[in-house]
Amino acid sequence: MLALKIVTDKEVKDNLPIIYFAINIVKHESYKKRQTLATTTILLACNPEVRIYLSGITNMKAIWATLMEQLNSLS
Repeated sequence: MLALKIVTDKEVKDNLPIIYFAINIVKHESYKKRQTLATTTILLACNPEVRIYLSGITNMKAIWATLMEQLNSLS
């Protein structure tokens, strides 16, 4: 799904100048779709007990950090 860089915060939404408005829309839609797929995949892979900690978080970096924090606290 080409979303690992989104999850690890190495890819962020582009802020292109207004001259490139059409390109910006295409890039933004691609980013948004891949971010949604990544978020959904991660949430569905978690059991309900872990999903509680992710409720309401929409930022992929924050989701990933919360998962690492919760999994580290279990050990």
